[in-house]
Amino acid sequence: MIISVFFGLYNTLHSWLKMHYQEWRTQLTEHRIAATENLAADADQQLFITSKVLPLLKYICENQNVDLAKTQKYYLEKYDLDLSIYLFDNNGKLEQTAPKNAPNQWLMRNLFPYLIEKDLKKIETGCQQLDKKIEFTFGYGKNLISLREKPETIINSVSGGQECFFAWSARKNKSILIFGQRLPNSEKIINSLDFSQHKNNGLLFAGKLSNRADNEQNKTALSANKSISDTSSNNGLFNNQEWYFSSDKNGEIYYMSYKTATNIYSRSILFLKFIFLIIIPLLFIILFRFSINIDLSLKQMVILIFLASSMIPIGNLSSESFENIETYTEIYQNELKSSMEEIINSTIQNFENYLLLCSDKLKKLTEPKNGIYDFSEIEKSILKEFPDSKFALRNAASDIIYSNYPQYSSGQKTLYKAVGRICIKKYLPDRVDELPYTGNEVIEQLVSREDIGFSNICNKPNQLQFIYNSGTKMLLFVKPLPKEAGVPAIMNIDLNIQNTMNQYIKTIDKRTLTTNQHQIKLIALNPMGFKWIIPPDSNKEQLLKQSKVALVIGKPVFRKLRKNGENLYAMTISNSEIKEVCYTGLASIESLEREISRKKAVICICAIISIILFTAITIWIMSQLIRPLSDLETGIIALEKRSYETKIAVPKGKDEFVQLFKEFNYMMGENYDMQMAKNVQEGIITTAFPQTENYTISGITFPIDKLNGNCLTSFKMPDGKILFLIGNITGSSIGSALMMAFIRSITFHWSQKNQNSPVELVEAIEQMFNKNRMEKMSIGLVCGILDSESNKITIVTKGHIYPLFLRQNNTSEWLGQPSFPMGTSRQKKINQLETELSPGERMLCLTKGMIEIESDKNITPGYDSIEKWAEQTASCQEQDWISSIKNKFDEWCSLNNVKPTDDITLFSIICNKAKEKSEA
Repeated sequence: MIISVFFGLYNTLHSWLKMHYQEWRTQLTEHRIAATENLAADADQQLFITSKVLPLLKYICENQNVDLAKTQKYYLEKYDLDLSIYLFDNNGKLEQTAPKNAPNQWLMRNLFPYLIEKDLKKIETGCQQLDKKIEFTFGYGKNLISLREKPETIINSVSGGQECFFAWSARKNKSILIFGQRLPNSEKIINSLDFSQHKNNGLLFAGKLSNRADNEQNKTALSANKSISDTSSNNGLFNNQEWYFSSDKNGEIYYMSYKTATNIYSRSILFLKFIFLIIIPLLFIILFRFSINIDLSLKQMVILIFLASSMIPIGNLSSESFENIETYTEIYQNELKSSMEEIINSTIQNFENYLLLCSDKLKKLTEPKNGIYDFSEIEKSILKEFPDSKFALRNAASDIIYSNYPQYSSGQKTLYKAVGRICIKKYLPDRVDELPYTGNEVIEQLVSREDIGFSNICNKPNQLQFIYNSGTKMLLFVKPLPKEAGVPAIMNIDLNIQNTMNQYIKTIDKRTLTTNQHQIKLIALNPMGFKWIIPPDSNKEQLLKQSKVALVIGKPVFRKLRKNGENLYAMTISNSEIKEVCYTGLASIESLEREISRKKAVICICAIISIILFTAITIWIMSQLIRPLSDLETGIIALEKRSYETKIAVPKGKDEFVQLFKEFNYMMGENYDMQMAKNVQEGIITTAFPQTENYTISGITFPIDKLNGNCLTSFKMPDGKILFLIGNITGSSIGSALMMAFIRSITFHWSQKNQNSPVELVEAIEQMFNKNRMEKMSIGLVCGILDSESNKITIVTKGHIYPLFLRQNNTSEWLGQPSFPMGTSRQKKINQLETELSPGERMLCLTKGMIEIESDKNITPGYDSIEKWAEQTASCQEQDWISSIKNKFDEWCSLNNVKPTDDITLFSIICNKAKEKSEA
């Protein structure tokens, strides 16, 4: 009952603590997963360079007294960034470099003026002078035009077979150009990161998995990753540490290892389990071991039982209620996550629709007015609608005849020329022979293929589409022009992707999107330039990290944030088509918190109502049971004190209490008789056996029930001989106990008359038994006399297992004659046998409880096992021999999963070996 009450309380408290522990554990796991994902983002080479170099551009340009040499040295030592810094004044003149002997100074000195030049003719001159040198220094595909297109942007390239990067910025007072001669190593990037905050939270290791590294940390991390990945999880326990793994789009795996975390809730749960598993059993031990009285009436015990039976369902109900809160929270989060993902993906997909709108605008803007093409007006209209777009006209040979942009790169020239030529062939066949084509026919054939991304442009003119060229993504609009347009045959419009994206985002900026009752605020970031397109109100640093993670791992990132005391959920998805943008949806979880608070309030109210209800029922039960149970309580106290002579008054009537009280009084009488019989039997069971020189006599008995049905007795006769008797009486009742007392009394009196034949004793016992026995009662016995002078034993067996003799020649012998037990109708003349014990020989008597026991598989020990056990234990001390045999029997019972069903008695006589004389 106490366990039930405590179990109900335990279950309720455990559920409450577990709910809070799960909340804490979920938050901790989310925090550590986010930290591992942040590590993957921070260790990304491109983002690392962007995060370190772009701020450096701004810092140097806006501060007057910057020591370039110290700055360059600091970046080399701290971040493994080998930078060459070139500082220019407001006139574009090179003022200072770091290091002082920075390479390529001639190229940088001549390059920078052209990067900020506005005059198209001068830019074309710069292209002619520098493009080959730029390609040699910055790698294939790089030229003056490609560098001019990306100010304050990291431009990746390859120089001398080694990856490098370039960045430049032009400000009002200063301008700067930075050239990174190599990319930093991932391991060195990780070593430069600050993990102090994580170490305060239990961080042990952090790094990147490598199949080549041979250090212990990497080996342990590889083993942990293999073990945890087998469970289809990215985090788990290994080597008593908590491991978290995150992989990026390139398959690189990063890890963080923490100490196993605990908090007050986990410690409270352990303490609660300690109370349940240790304190309660200890309380029972104290109660029963030291007989501590509890001053509780029986009616109070009944009430407690009622309360105990009630606490279990209450505890289970509480547990389920708290689990329902967890389930509701999980469902809410999954619904919100799904809604946010749907909205963001819809926003990404709608960009394609926006491009169709842009295509329609471009179609209208490029149409002739009154049948006349005024290309200058068309250009103005396009630039007004789409600033920074590139406008070009080509003739029937696909050669540029006009462009508002200084020059395309060499690859773009050949590419656009091939695209124009194919469009002319398809849509202006009458203009094909208008001018001779001087382009590259091989490039033309490649462009016409469907597997390199230009077939749509050629097959669908007058439609804005994405194309790739030399790793650069572009938005291109191609319009074939009829002969009425004059010399121009192809119109190319090249839109700036970032500006187009910005224009698209403005159409959804500050719009609150609602789906499935969730209101979602949309923000957008250019992660490669760390520029907000739709900025958030707060949490910029956290949202910036989340966007970086989404870009690096290539998966949606869902996290919980806190804004001005309010909890938010944030979902970030990077646009796989346009890497310049990461979208993030923000949603308040105020409704979730409000619903959880409501559910907790309902649980508390239900708990209070349950307590009131059970208290009322308890009072009613107490009032109904107090009178009849008061007398029963008195009887139970007497039963506890074993005062079996006590009787309780039987109430009037015919209900259950009347029958209960009558049966209780009858039970008390039965127990009284049984207690008297047990006391008598314990007083007459032989525990100390007579001893004689050169012999060790021992005996033990193991009753199965309260009363023993076996008889074991031994007396020393007046002539010095030892009389012994072992019997097995059917049953373990009071009658069996009295019959055992009779047999022992007859045996004792007979042993004092100097009788020599045990046959006479057996006949006297049989005569008494036949006169006083109960129906179906029988006795089997072994009776014998040991003459220690002659070393002879005279034995009579009567319906009992023969004694076992262990001889000097390592043989065993069961000695006896067939006979029926006393109490059967068929009887034979009783005969005695005589044998002699030599030094070292032994006699063992045992009752049928050790022979007739049977397992579920019909296996019995049998006589062979008894012989084997006797021989195996013969080396034990004489007084321990029969105890060792009993231990063998117990082992057999345990091995065969069986329990003894009858009383067991063992008796032994051992003729001791003569002690060897010590050598002189």
